[in-house]
Amino acid sequence: MKLSVLSLIGHAPHPLNGRRPSPAERFEEVIETGVVAERLGFDAYSIGERHAGPFLHRGRLRTRPPRADRDAAVVRRGHRSGGAA
Repeated sequence: MKLSVLSLIGHAPHPLNGRRPSPAERFEEVIETGVVAERLGFDAYSIGERHAGPFLHRGRLRTRPPRADRDAAVVRRGHRSGGAA
C-alpha cells in the first residue's frame, strides 16, 4: 500500500481566533508539511490548485519566502533537512 498527503492550500481564517495567515506564511506551512511527510515515510506529497474559494494558487503569491525556496529545493533533490529521520 502506498500513502500520500494532499494539500489544496486552504486559506480560510483560523476557526478559533479568526486570523488568516499571509500567503507567504501559508506557503511556508505547505513546504513544512511536505518535509514532515517525507520524514514520516509517505510515498508522495501532492499539491492541488484551486482558483475559487478560500484556496491559494500561484497567482496569489507575489514573492516566495527564501526559506520556502530552499526547503522546496531540498525536497526536490530527495534530501532530508534537519538530519536523519
